Amino acid sequence: MSSVRAPKDEDEEVRARLLAMMGRGQSVAEVIEQITGETPDDDLVDLVTARLRAASEDDEALDLAAFLREHESWMQEWA
Repeated sequence: MSSVRAPKDEDEEVRARLLAMMGRGQSVAEVIEQITGETPDDDLVDLVTARLRAASEDDEALDLAAFLREHESWMQEWA
């Protein structure tokens, strides 16, 4: 499962920021590519970033893999 959530407290946020500063973080585009096996376009990266932000503001976890599958299905229906 590729569940994503905001840090649960300030200590967890500090640890996450430190890991990112040490080069152990990944961009949203890199995570999408890791899940889908395809390089995402800028629109998809923006959409996922906005959905992640909304989930964080609502204090909920986001199953990113499921979100990407649903998005792909929706895109195929409209193609």
